[in-house]
Order: sequence, then structure tokens, then C-alpha cells
Amino acid sequence: MNEESTKAQPKTGEGWLPAGSDDLGRLKEYLVQTLERGQAGRREAVKGSEEGFRGLTEGARVGIYLIQDGIFRYVNPKFAEIHGYSVEELVGKKGPADTISPADWPLVTELMNMRLSGEVRDVRFEME
Repeated sequence: MNEESTKAQPKTGEGWLPAGSDDLGRLKEYLVQTLERGQAGRREAVKGSEEGFRGLTEGARVGIYLIQDGIFRYVNPKFAEIHGYSVEELVGKKGPADTISPADWPLVTELMNMRLSGEVRDVRFEME
């Protein structure tokens, strides 16, 4: 037997490779099931994180929002109230430019860019 044919070849019925004529099929099934269990666990972890996030933000006394591609992806009820909208009217439909006076928009844009670049840690706005 040459050296290559003896490398890393578990014998049937030994180690992690199940015995039987359909070893590769069983191995594939095992791997698919293992991956599916892992995905289910990750989905549960994400769901728990989302619930925790909502628990912290939904009752907050300050406006909290997430923006992606210039659109609100999340706003808490207080943020919507401050701007005179419902949550449903903002999420996925409007962005910061829709809630800020055109006269204030250049300053807001500059401050948001400073925050996103890490130049400042947080930004607070007071609007009339």
C-alpha cells in the first residue's frame, strides 16, 4: 500500500464514519442536520437579541432610531412622537431628510457624518 492511500482514511465502523453501504449518504445527512440545528440556534439567539433591544427601546423616554441607506429601519415610539409621525409612517418609508427642516439639513448632515466617522462619540440635536 502506498503512503497516500493510507492517509486519513477511517475504517468502516470506526471513529466518526458510520458503518454500512451508504456511509457518504449518512455522513451528508448528519452534516445537514448539524448545520440546521446550528442555524436554528442562531435564529433563536437573534430573536432573543431583537426582543432585548425592543425591550430597552420601546419604553425609552428618548427618541431612538436606526438608519440604513438613508431610510429609517427602526424607530421607537418616542422618536415617532417627537417628529409627529407613527412608527409605521417612518420605518422603511422615510429618512432623516424627511423629518428635519431643509434649513437645518446641512448642519445635521455634517454632525451625522462626524458621528459615523468616529470623530465624535454622540450627537445631540435641539430643534424648534
